[in-house]
Amino acid sequence: MKQGQTLNVVGKTTPRMDGKEKVTGKAVYTVDIELPGMAHAKILRSPYAHARLARVDGRRAEALPGVYAVITRDDQRRLGMFGAAYKDQTIVAVDKVRYVGDAVAAVAAVDEATAEQALNLLEVEYEELPSVTSIDEALAPGAPLVHDAPSSGGEMMGQRYEIPPEFAGTNLCYRFSYAKGDVEQGFKSADDIFEDTFSFPRVQHFSMEPHATVAHVEQDRMTLWAATQEPFTLRDHLADIFRLPLNKIRIIAPYLGGAYGGKLAV
Repeated sequence: MKQGQTLNVVGKTTPRMDGKEKVTGKAVYTVDIELPGMAHAKILRSPYAHARLARVDGRRAEALPGVYAVITRDDQRRLGMFGAAYKDQTIVAVDKVRYVGDAVAAVAAVDEATAEQALNLLEVEYEELPSVTSIDEALAPGAPLVHDAPSSGGEMMGQRYEIPPEFAGTNLCYRFSYAKGDVEQGFKSADDIFEDTFSFPRVQHFSMEPHATVAHVEQDRMTLWAATQEPFTLRDHLADIFRLPLNKIRIIAPYLGGAYGGKLAV
């Protein structure tokens, strides 16, 4: 850089392009989107870490005035499975639930209060199963299987994922490893060797904006306003679920109220 050269950007204070909208409250986030005649959805979630679904009945909820639709495992038969790498997820549980909070059924209604009332009318019978709540439990011989059948592989960001055949009948689904240098020689030349087991609590992204989605479906076309960091990956997942071509799905990602990786894909 020449001495005394005047620069237009470097060393100057530059206002954020989105700064004024955000500090004045004019910025539009997904939760701000409102469409005419918009329905509101609620999800019934499992209270069990592992349980077989003996019965799921949504007829009482469907009969409630103001309820537009109830989704149960019966609806999954016409939908595809999805997943970031392995296609092993359904929109609601089909045979069993696999964690506390697993989606069992969903309702769409005229407003949130009606949707919440409809959830209370859903009838579900669970048969609780042994669960694994730690890595050691999951890897132990004879451990209860989270997934009874192997998942089909898939592609994510240009890389193909498949479950190794030797993992069949276990809770293992993937292996990743790398090596650098001579580990054994490193131990031999070390002045001290210290071994221990370290554990840390569960960590979750905690952004100010919750997960939110607004959808508009017209015939075979779908438009989503979504709080997502990966609109194109989300579009791929929706194409798998609803068996639609990509050009029939449009994803609009408004401003994100924080994400930190917690709003990738679906």
